[in-house]
Amino acid sequence: AFTLGGPPFMVTPVITIDTVNPTADLLLPNGGEFWYIGETHDILWTAFDNHVAALPIKLEYKQGSTGSWITIQPELSNTGSYSWQLPSYSSAETLVRLTVVDAFGNTGSDISQNPFSIDYVPPAIPVNVNLQIINSRDALITWSPVTLNIFGTEITPSTYLVIYNQTSDANNEAAYYYLGENESATGYTHLNVARRAPHMYYRVVAVMENDDRLSGILAEINRKANETSSDMDTKVAPVSWIELKRLLSNKQN
Repeated sequence: AFTLGGPPFMVTPVITIDTVNPTADLLLPNGGEFWYIGETHDILWTAFDNHVAALPIKLEYKQGSTGSWITIQPELSNTGSYSWQLPSYSSAETLVRLTVVDAFGNTGSDISQNPFSIDYVPPAIPVNVNLQIINSRDALITWSPVTLNIFGTEITPSTYLVIYNQTSDANNEAAYYYLGENESATGYTHLNVARRAPHMYYRVVAVMENDDRLSGILAEINRKANETSSDMDTKVAPVSWIELKRLLSNKQN
């Protein structure tokens, strides 16, 4: 008699149904970071799924609330980190999005909990700031040119801003107002100030901008100054340093 060497049946391989989305947790950047253009920073995450795809990770970013998502990497291994060279545009409202896909097409995602900033590397603080009264009425403020940024790399600032404070508190940042700018030289003359102010404090700000927003901001400030006074010696832009900082920090989106 002929006898089969196995059971009288055959079983197919396992057929799996998976409708569960992967878990995704973006760890960094997660909001509040202040990074500089040209730097490289790690994007960190955790992701899990029982049937993870071979290259399950997609990373994207966007700048501004109305910006579009831009792909950083479309397919990555689930290593938990990626070294990202930052984009060449500044924004105070940057977000990163992590998306995880499994072998069945299920997806999970996570976005930075709060926006983070990408900005230009600022110049070093101007040094050797001096004040001299000339002609018994004008204040001449001078300083040494800034040649490095805060990391020691050579740069030439876009412009220097002079701000002033005529209260009795030299350290009160909220009391300072924009006075004027000087793009190429390292000096600024405040006309007739010695005749009409009992005391005055000055600070110099080196600014590095790679777009055209600054010139537009200052042009609008100077236009308002021209509207508030017909006396060339007393024209002062009615913009506080706090407000000017806010305008300069309103990044391109």
